[in-house]
Amino acid sequence: MPAARLTLTTVSIAAPVVGAVIAASQEKPRMIGAASAGASLVALIAAVWLTPAATGVLAVDALAAAPALAFAALVAALFLIAPSADLTGANCRDLLLCLAGALTLYCAHNPFLLIAGFAVSALPLLIPHAARGRRAALKASIALGLSALLLAAGSIVLMTATSGTSAAFALAAVLLAALIRSGVFPFHSWLFSACERPLPFVAVLSGQAGAFVIARLALPHFPQTALSALPYITNLTIAGSLFTALVALGEVDPKRTLALLRASQNGFIVSGLTSGGLEGITGALVQWVVAAVALGGLILVLRCLEARYSDLSRQEFDGLAARTPRLAAFFLVFSLALVGLPGTLGFCSAELLFHGVLEAHPIFGLALPVAAAISAIVLLRLFSRIFWGRNRTHVPPMPDALLRERLALTAMTLFLIALGLLPHGLITSRVAPAEKLAALTQPLAHQ
Repeated sequence: MPAARLTLTTVSIAAPVVGAVIAASQEKPRMIGAASAGASLVALIAAVWLTPAATGVLAVDALAAAPALAFAALVAALFLIAPSADLTGANCRDLLLCLAGALTLYCAHNPFLLIAGFAVSALPLLIPHAARGRRAALKASIALGLSALLLAAGSIVLMTATSGTSAAFALAAVLLAALIRSGVFPFHSWLFSACERPLPFVAVLSGQAGAFVIARLALPHFPQTALSALPYITNLTIAGSLFTALVALGEVDPKRTLALLRASQNGFIVSGLTSGGLEGITGALVQWVVAAVALGGLILVLRCLEARYSDLSRQEFDGLAARTPRLAAFFLVFSLALVGLPGTLGFCSAELLFHGVLEAHPIFGLALPVAAAISAIVLLRLFSRIFWGRNRTHVPPMPDALLRERLALTAMTLFLIALGLLPHGLITSRVAPAEKLAALTQPLAHQ
């Protein structure tokens, strides 16, 4: 069984690497990318199914299983949904390497493998790309490169630490690396340049590498040092979630709006992980999956619309629902799931997350439901501006969701609704790793 576990895990990582090498030289690499991502997902499902309590140097354990599966499925869906113009050989190569890096990060139980996965999973945005000018494009590269260096420095100090001062420095480096990678306030500005490349943006941010580093490295290896630091991290991310949601109220560009909401959601997740209570951590682990699927779906629907109609930044009601009713329905469902509408998985995660954070931080925690309400206003306003209104003459005829887009988007929609109606299985799978993390910070829960 250990050999089968290691083989399946290795295949899930190696398949996208092989696909990346092949796709880079193909003129139409969509099929190569989809096949590689699909093979990786199948191997990962088998690894999780056969060995749910896996341990080892390279294995999918209870903490990593749900986010790893959600991310692999999202990348596979990305190859179905994304416009053909976006899936060049270089882009397919970068996305498949991102998948391989993220799975390495999730499966790694060795610091060197974890650092390698952390860096490789950021490759699509580490490579400078002139989106709105070279200087703006370098922001993401600098931020992600700095986070990788900080993680490496913190991990090296961790392995050689002999004093409390060394441990404090290592924890500070690891937490700073995680916060920069997550793009939470005040480290969110690089998201604006990154969102100009929608597909890499989805891939890099949906992996939640920063949150995973906190759960895998910071809390288990620095439990005593973290006791004094985590309350400040929680308060910072709570305030950051509210701030970025407020900034999104004044944003006009749809991609930048979703980038700000991504920063706000990442703040939700990090604040839950560092809250110190079982409910808050469980809610964060579930919200991790919700944000990957719902926000990933929103960005992909927006990219599909941009490929059909490039003038989405107009401050007018474009009435695109008359031309693309299916895409409008998908956008609305993803928006409502993200803000916690009852009947969706987002409601279950938000209830756990808010209750846990409010119990640990009764004053600062009030900012989270306020930020969620503001996010709902932002998304409904964005939906109304794009899809409602009269069908103006300047809007050209355009196709609605294509078959491959409908299949992938429908699967994502059913996932959010089905698990919202029957959430017991997913939530139960998140309780065991949440209990382990909560036990490390148990003194915080009683303060």
